Amino acid sequence: MYQQDIFIEQTVRRQEPKGARILAYITIGITILNVFLSIITLGIFLIPTLLFALLAWWEIQNLRIEFDYNYTNGAIDIARVKGGRKRKILVSVHQEDIVVMAPTHSKPVMQYVGNGMKTFDCLSHDPSVRYYVMVVNNKEKNQEIKVLWEPNDEILDMLKRMDRYKIHTVEEYPEEL
Repeated sequence: MYQQDIFIEQTVRRQEPKGARILAYITIGITILNVFLSIITLGIFLIPTLLFALLAWWEIQNLRIEFDYNYTNGAIDIARVKGGRKRKILVSVHQEDIVVMAPTHSKPVMQYVGNGMKTFDCLSHDPSVRYYVMVVNNKEKNQEIKVLWEPNDEILDMLKRMDRYKIHTVEEYPEEL
């Protein structure tokens, strides 16, 4: 009998903050203005031009942020991807390290609200999407961390199938949400 690996992947794109794109355009405009001033004044505005160009590049890179959720054989990896190129693993969790996972503001996770835990915000910030709170026991640092994320139904079903006592879904707490 063959054992297959279970792999589920989901990508969530964070919504841009309301004024971020306008701020990026203003910074680009100031950079272009400084280029013209540098040409006219023979390089006096060269340093501000370089600084504003660097600031504009940084702002544009931070406009597009995505989160990749990967579930592989009981391990959850959440990575942040900036600008479509820079990928950084934020959280890597084995299913046995999950203390509880439930929709936000439901009974199982209410005791973890506002207690100063280290929190990873891996959300799209779309108000129409329901998000979950996952509390994880970090054995390396002997502390619990909180992860805010938006798993799809496929990931939720797989987590629920593997450990139904720690994983709570929206269907279990519809009146609280």
